[in-house]
Amino acid sequence: MGYIIYDRRGEVGIVTFDRPATLNALSKAGVEECLSFFQDLGGRLAGTGAPEIQAVVLTGAGKAFIAGADVREMSGMSPEQASGFSAQGNRLMNEIERLPVPVIAAVNGYALGGGFEIALAADFIYASSGAKMGLPEVGLGIIPGFGGVRRLCWRIGIARTKELVYTGRQVGAQEAFELGVVNRVVAPEELLPQALATAAAFGNAGRRALRAAKRHANECLLLNAEDAAAAEAERFGALFAGSEPAEGMTALLEKRQPAWARKEG
Repeated sequence: MGYIIYDRRGEVGIVTFDRPATLNALSKAGVEECLSFFQDLGGRLAGTGAPEIQAVVLTGAGKAFIAGADVREMSGMSPEQASGFSAQGNRLMNEIERLPVPVIAAVNGYALGGGFEIALAADFIYASSGAKMGLPEVGLGIIPGFGGVRRLCWRIGIARTKELVYTGRQVGAQEAFELGVVNRVVAPEELLPQALATAAAFGNAGRRALRAAKRHANECLLLNAEDAAAAEAERFGALFAGSEPAEGMTALLEKRQPAWARKEG
């Protein structure tokens, strides 16, 4: 692969966007490579048997997470090509969002435009203290094209999203934390270790329960209260068909750590 480096630390997969000479700018070929990678990873994680990892961490090589789409490439697109690029980018974000395991974006520098949209497709964001985030597309005469407006609205509400999108303003890590965009701000040298530690801690949860929790949280954004409650009751009950509830509750009563059957992933 030319744009992604994939590594594993125990049961955590690390995806590094690796085009540091261009601040990891996202080209059309990069989007296609990422889409293929996450489709393949999602298929493997959704299969039967013990999945290879329990969480994914996204980060960037060098000084940036992803500094945006490749403007030089975009500048020559026709309307049809631009629409196709946007559609492909949306498919990529959906694949990241739909991964059955938790995804943490470890934003280590600039996360602008399409790069910020990738971070927003993760379950949550950790940022280094020097990180910068934003959707600057209006300054290029376009709008965010990879689903970032919708996902940012979910995180911080429509009024704050409109302000950031209409101005194209970049925000630092601390302001992003105060807005509710990121979950945690840490020193640069602590960013990846902190993200990996949180990802490893997901191993304390039942694997089927964790996946059900992620799916339900994402669906709740799209369902009305009545439908969300019905889906919750069905999903809650379905978990009792596996071994995790019995093991988890027995372990609590016996004052020990659960011994999860990983083959139930």
